[in-house]
Amino acid sequence: MSSLQHHIASFTDLSRRLIAELSELDRLRDQVREAQLAAQRSRRYVEGKRPRAPGGVELGTPGLVRSLRV
Repeated sequence: MSSLQHHIASFTDLSRRLIAELSELDRLRDQVREAQLAAQRSRRYVEGKRPRAPGGVELGTPGLVRSLRV
């Protein structure tokens, strides 16, 4: 194998490996993006579902403690 053929083969092999790594990074980026969106949806769901005490008063309401003190 000539020197030029050897360099071309090395370049081709390196290019193939870099393309494979880029594909893997794209796949991982998509997985992270999906996980972040799922976490945001989950937080929105949890934040929107505050438990309520009898009478419809939200538990954890900041002014509730002050208004109940006599």
